[in-house]
Amino acid sequence: MNKSKYRYIFIIISLIQVLASFLFYKYSMLVFLLEERSEIYPVREMASIGSDEDFGIIVGIPLFLVLVIFNFIRIKNPIRLIDNLVIYFILFIQLLYLFFIETGSFVLTIQQEYGWILALWLINYCLLWFFNSVSFVSSIK
Repeated sequence: MNKSKYRYIFIIISLIQVLASFLFYKYSMLVFLLEERSEIYPVREMASIGSDEDFGIIVGIPLFLVLVIFNFIRIKNPIRLIDNLVIYFILFIQLLYLFFIETGSFVLTIQQEYGWILALWLINYCLLWFFNSVSFVSSIK
């Protein structure tokens, strides 16, 4: 695949990621299973630990918006090693925020009413990793 084509793929997937992060913020939330009552509760309703775990997904709005702007600025240029490193940096920052999610369950959240938003978010996040890795390998050659 032509290296400049990856730029358009990154823009489209990043825009979808921004949209999915915003939709998650607006309509969805991480949930967890309260085993004592066998009920599912939103993580936001916890009084102490875990009440801000949704931020791990919502932080995707500014992160991937930066990625969209970065790719729009360099749209005429083919993807080079520095582009891949910037994308990896943003993906790693998002990954760090995902590691901080302790209480919320991705599986239970996806099974809820607006769970398709988180599923879309996860698929796009994986696609960004995939296309950046493919682009990185092709830029080394």
